[in-house]
Amino acid sequence: MKKQKVCILLLALFFTMVSGCTIVYDSPVTEAETADPMTKKADAVWKETVLPYIEKNGGSVDDAIEANKKDAAKVYFPIIDEVTVTGVELESKSRTLTCKTGMGNFLKVQLGPIVKGTAIRDGVEGIDADNFTNQIEFAALSREFNKISIKQVDESIDFAAMLNKKIRVEGILQIKEENYLSLSSLKNAGD
Repeated sequence: MKKQKVCILLLALFFTMVSGCTIVYDSPVTEAETADPMTKKADAVWKETVLPYIEKNGGSVDDAIEANKKDAAKVYFPIIDEVTVTGVELESKSRTLTCKTGMGNFLKVQLGPIVKGTAIRDGVEGIDADNFTNQIEFAALSREFNKISIKQVDESIDFAAMLNKKIRVEGILQIKEENYLSLSSLKNAGD
């Protein structure tokens, strides 16, 4: 009997608290209002810093590889170049085009959806970790840049048909065991 009284008292207390709640209907929220602040920041930095940096400083893959041989500490290079597609890997989530330069150097152009590395964030002058609250935010910027990079890949392109054809690539080249290019633009040569 005492347990029943306690349960009734708790239920009465619960319903008293709940009855004081009011449902407030909000106006519809636009996509821009719900966008992640880091997405907005990455978009702005991409347009204001990344693209102008590549346009102003972009060079050939061959020049970048030669510069790396002279100074192995420098591993990121802005690239604007025409290369020949020698291989197409579309089966994995880390899709790539293997390409060959005029001097016979090879690189892998990353098509995504998985992009390896932090080349765009780390290879563009003017993007500094000190401008971010913490390392987590700085890492998020890199992820957002990689998302933007794969959006530059036109999915209507028949990549298999590009074999042995020239393409124009723009982006940041990271020279390591394999030379990976994170894209800011991919076009057929001559476009």
